[in-house]
Amino acid sequence: MLDTVLKCSYKSKKMNYSYKLVVTSPRSFPPCSDDVGAQNGATISPHDSDRRKRMRSDEVLAHKTAANTLLRIQQATHQLQKAISEVQKLHGLGSVPSWNLCQNTAADPCRRTSSLIQCKMYGRDDEKNSIIEHMRGDKPDSVTVLPIVGIGGIGKTALAQIIYTEPTVKSMFDYRIWIWVSSNFDEVRLTMEMLDFVSQEKCVGISSLAKLQEILVTHVASKRTLLILDDVWDDIDDSRWNKLLAPLRSDNAKGNVIIVTTRKLCVAKRIGTAPPFELDSLQNEDFWLLFKTCAFGDENYKEHPCLTIIGQQIAKNLHGNPLAAQTAGMLLREQLTIDHWSN
Repeated sequence: MLDTVLKCSYKSKKMNYSYKLVVTSPRSFPPCSDDVGAQNGATISPHDSDRRKRMRSDEVLAHKTAANTLLRIQQATHQLQKAISEVQKLHGLGSVPSWNLCQNTAADPCRRTSSLIQCKMYGRDDEKNSIIEHMRGDKPDSVTVLPIVGIGGIGKTALAQIIYTEPTVKSMFDYRIWIWVSSNFDEVRLTMEMLDFVSQEKCVGISSLAKLQEILVTHVASKRTLLILDDVWDDIDDSRWNKLLAPLRSDNAKGNVIIVTTRKLCVAKRIGTAPPFELDSLQNEDFWLLFKTCAFGDENYKEHPCLTIIGQQIAKNLHGNPLAAQTAGMLLREQLTIDHWSN
C-alpha cells in the first residue's frame, strides 16, 4: 500500500484535529461499472473489452496521479519548513516545530485582511445565523463580544466577512469597523484605525492613547457600533482589553458588538461574553463544491471524469479544511490535463 501522509494537529476543548492525506493503492478502490458487469458474468464484446481496458487504464492513472499530487504537496511543505528553519537559525531564533508555521507568520503583511469578500463561502449558514441572532440581543448598556475560534484556514475570517457585509447586519449598526490585529495588539494603533472608520479628521501627530480615545468617544457615543477584530493572537490581559474597549462602553453606549476571530481558545474564552463559536471542518458536500471551484474554476465541473476521480480522492483526504482546498487547487488548476497532474 502507498501511504502519503501530511499531518497538522490542533487541540482544544471541543476540537482535536489530525489532518492526514492518505492515498492507497489503486487495488483498494471500487471497480468501475464495466468491471462490475464482467464480475457478474455479463457477455462483453471485443469492442467493449477494449473500451473497458482503456477506462481501467485511465482510472489507474488517475489514482497514481492523486498519489503524485499529494506527494508534491508534502515535499513543498517540507521545503518550506526547511527554509524557515534556516532563516530562524541565521537570526538566532532557534528551530521551528513542524507545522507550527502560523505563529511565525502572524505578523506577515501578506496576511492582512479586509472586510471585502474574496470568494464565495460554502457552508457555515448555521454559524452565521447563530452569530447574527446573538447580535440582535437587547443589551443596550453593554458590549457583546462574540469570539470565532478555529485552526488556521478553517474559515474564521471568511465567516466574519460574510456577517460584516450581510444587509441585515448593516441595518443594525450606525458604524461598522474592520481591523486586522495579528500579533501586534497595540491599543494606540487599534484606536487610530477605529477612528479611520468613524471620523473624517486626521489624527496626525497624536500618539496619546488618552487623547485618541477622547476623540473616538465623541464619534461613537449614542451610535451602535460593530467592531471586527480579525486574527487576534496575543494572550491579552484584562487590563489592556478593557482599556481598548473603554470608548465603546461609555455612558451613552447603544448595544455595541465585537466579533473576534482567533486560533487561541484561551483568548476566546476569556474575552467572550458568549461561548466561543468553534468552527469545525466543512461538510462533505460543501467541501466538494469548494474544492471543484478551487481546482477546476467551476463548482459544476463535469468535463473530465479522470480528473474528477483524482479530485474526489484528494478532497476526501483534506478533511474539510478550506485553506487546504485552496492550496491543493492552486497546484492542480495550472493545467487541467492528466499529463500536467501526473508530472
